[in-house]
Amino acid sequence: VRSRFISKVIAVNDRIYIATADQNISGGAGNTRGRVFKYVPKSGETEQVGNVFGGGTGEATGGYPSSMVWWLGRLWACRNPATGAADGREGTVVWIRPGLDTTWTSDVTLPADQIGISMAVYGGNLFVGCYSSSSPGTGTPLIRQRTPGGTWSTSRSGTANADGQFQSLTTFGTDLYAVEYHVQAPTFESIIRYDGTSWSSDFDVPANVVDATNRLPGMLLSYGGNLYYMHTNLTAGSGHIVRRVSGTWSVVYTSTDLLKGLLATISF
Repeated sequence: VRSRFISKVIAVNDRIYIATADQNISGGAGNTRGRVFKYVPKSGETEQVGNVFGGGTGEATGGYPSSMVWWLGRLWACRNPATGAADGREGTVVWIRPGLDTTWTSDVTLPADQIGISMAVYGGNLFVGCYSSSSPGTGTPLIRQRTPGGTWSTSRSGTANADGQFQSLTTFGTDLYAVEYHVQAPTFESIIRYDGTSWSSDFDVPANVVDATNRLPGMLLSYGGNLYYMHTNLTAGSGHIVRRVSGTWSVVYTSTDLLKGLLATISF
């Protein structure tokens, strides 16, 4: 089995957890599945965490881990059914206690047409950013939250009928940030902020970044006391990194190539 791509990397207690979407060497969509690996840098040890997502029976039945976070002494993940945006399938949120459990436990099935793609812990609760898997142009993306007691609720609803998503949930300072992106016209890309009471727009990407049309939502990263966002323009084949300093966003890097992939830093 080989990895098709890495969907998430997190560091917890001197261990690195890596989420992958895999494909058998023989190829074919029916053989795709996902796994989570644990890597211990000090010893070089690598092992699979829990059972395979889908068990080789296809992403339609098992999917792959599209995001991860550590919370309540457990490793949590969003399971993406990966059957296409027009399929209208909903994802699930699962958890495992590495070293104790051998299988992932399903905690909740997300509301209809919601697939989890980002996770964060804020204010003691778990937050899950979703995209709408309804036919393009329909559906309303949600940000869902779970209390330690197990109660799920909706923290934010996106624009209806815009094929939208909430990417890259990230804690920074005393607030929670996310990227809200809508594919259908009028397209929309904004960094939004939650202060524990309400959500508000913090940075309008198209209004402030050059070549902001036909864009691809990027990643947020908290580093060195600042918040960074990586933006990609598909038409121009370019990309930008913007930085938030003392409440003000500005472009700090412009690339003539596409900026795609994970934006991350891991320290030990």
